[in-house]
Amino acid sequence: MRSFKKKQSYLKKKILIISRYRIKKEKDYKWSFLKDCETDFEFIYLNYDQFLLKNNKKLFIKRLVKILNLNQISLFIDLTFLADLNIKNPTYLENIKFFYEIRELVKKFNIKSLRFNYPLLTKWDVFPWIYLSPLRFLYKFCQNFFLQKYYKFPNTDYYCVTGQNGKYEIFKNNIKIICFPHFDFIINSLNYKKINPKKNFFVYLDQNYQFSHDIKIIDYKYKFTTFEEEINNFLLSLKKKLNIDIVIASHPKRNLSKKSILTKNWKIIKGKTTELVANSKAVIAHNSASINYAVLNNKPLIFLTTNQLENSDMFETINSYSKYFKKKKI
Repeated sequence: MRSFKKKQSYLKKKILIISRYRIKKEKDYKWSFLKDCETDFEFIYLNYDQFLLKNNKKLFIKRLVKILNLNQISLFIDLTFLADLNIKNPTYLENIKFFYEIRELVKKFNIKSLRFNYPLLTKWDVFPWIYLSPLRFLYKFCQNFFLQKYYKFPNTDYYCVTGQNGKYEIFKNNIKIICFPHFDFIINSLNYKKINPKKNFFVYLDQNYQFSHDIKIIDYKYKFTTFEEEINNFLLSLKKKLNIDIVIASHPKRNLSKKSILTKNWKIIKGKTTELVANSKAVIAHNSASINYAVLNNKPLIFLTTNQLENSDMFETINSYSKYFKKKKI
């Protein structure tokens, strides 16, 4: 029986997935796309996080070459970062070149590639910028011809597009688009167990700003020294004023063993954001993608900001979210 299963796995076509972290079943939005492929394909995972953070990129490339030489790969799912033209520091540039090298190496083996599009709300979705969106698309499309190679929109064969506006984020020709239901819609549609539905509570969507896992990749120093104290004070005030419990839905990358004022004073639940939002009376947020769950479950939204957030690059998206939903940010 064992040898039969082994033989059966050799017959499967192979998909190479390169990402920062391994995709965990049902805990990652991309899994809803991949799970239907399990019976026909074998997944080969290669994660670059530790190689990148320890500045051991050459070892990663060496492992990638070995995988490409030993396996006949049918598809490469490219989950590397898209370049942000607004970030110019040397560390970020080095990382962007690393991702470009990965894509070019796979390309040499004539392997088809696929990327995902997970559109987020931006200023281009609200008045007055929404009327200039076609011009922005045209500008980005033309700009792509003149950018340095590692800043260009990635060469890929297929793009899995979710959401209505996903196709307007692809600034390149000759890419086949696969339309797929929005991942948050799929996740929200699953039959989750109710979490104490009789208990009234608000949920705060934690974004782990001050300990962001992206800081080392972009080498950007966020100044959120008083952020958690301000959030803590607001939550305390809201709880007292409305006499309601508040639960924090932890960011998936927050290290809960790292104590802070929020972990000490509030109940923080990790990996249950969808369920918490669905069972809450209202949602407190900044610019989290999990706001989608509030919309899907028809929950009232409270948009929060702080002086430090207003002076960071988060300002624009928090502004966009509050304007889009016609809310006054607090």
